[in-house]
Amino acid sequence: MTMKQQALLLFAFLSALTAVVSAQPVDNSALAKLLDKHWAKAEEEQIFFRKDPDAFRMNGELPDVSAEGRARRAAFNQNLLTELAQIDIETLSSRDQVTFKLFQYERQTEAASYQHLDHFYPLHFYSNWFSYFAGAPNNMSFLSKQDYENYLLSLADFPRYNQQFIDNVEQAIEAGHVHYCDSFQGYEKRISKHIVADVKDSVFYVPLATMPSKFDQASRERFEQQGSKLIAEIVVPEYRKIEQFFKQRYMPACRDKVGITELAGGEEYYQYLIQYYT
Repeated sequence: MTMKQQALLLFAFLSALTAVVSAQPVDNSALAKLLDKHWAKAEEEQIFFRKDPDAFRMNGELPDVSAEGRARRAAFNQNLLTELAQIDIETLSSRDQVTFKLFQYERQTEAASYQHLDHFYPLHFYSNWFSYFAGAPNNMSFLSKQDYENYLLSLADFPRYNQQFIDNVEQAIEAGHVHYCDSFQGYEKRISKHIVADVKDSVFYVPLATMPSKFDQASRERFEQQGSKLIAEIVVPEYRKIEQFFKQRYMPACRDKVGITELAGGEEYYQYLIQYYT
C-alpha cells in the first residue's frame, strides 16, 4: 500500500468516525423542559425579569407585586438554578450551550435582584407603575371580545395592584429609601393628567372608542358602559389616591442629599446596579 493510499484510508476512517460522532443524538430535553417551565411561569406571573416595562400589557388579573409574590418568584427561580446545575453542558449542541449560558446568567442575575432593593424604587424620574399602566392600552391589540373582557378585568383589578406598589413604597419610606427631592419637582403632573372629569378624555377610554365594527351592538354597548364605569369609579379615584400619597407622604419624606450610598445598604445596592446595567 502506497503512502497516498494510506493517507486516503486514514482520511476515510477519520471522516467515518466524525460522521458517527456527529450523528450521536444531542440530549437537550432537560434544558428544553426548563425553558418551557420558565416561560409558562412567566406567562402566569405576567412579570418578565429584565423585560422592558414599556411593553407592559394588561391581560386580565394584573401581576402580584407583593412581598409574597416576590418570595414565590424567588423560590421558583432558585429551583430553576438547582435543576440547571444538574444538566451537563457538554452533552448539549454548541447552539444549546449558548442558550444554557444565557439562561443561567439570567437566572443568576434574577436571584441577585431579590436580595437587593429594587422593589423600593418603582418610582423613577422617567418611569413608574402608574404611567406604565396608563400606557398599556397603546401597546395592546383589541381585536376580539376576549381582549375587551380581559381589559375590563384589568381595570377592575387596578386598586389591588396599585395598593401593593404603594405598600412597597411605604416600606421604602420607613427605611429611608426615597429619592432626592429636587429630582422629583413637578412629578405630580404625571399623575394628575389621568384625573379627568370626563371618562372620554382618559387614555383608558381609547379602546372603548375604537371597538372593531364586527362586534354586535349589544357587546359594544356593554363594553362601553362597563369600561366607562370602571374608569370613572375605580381607575380615576385610584389616580387621586396616588396623587395624594405622592404629595402628602412621599415628597415630605424625600432626601436632601444626592446619592444612594448615603443610605443604609446603599453602597451594596449601588454596586449591584453597576453590575446589573453593565
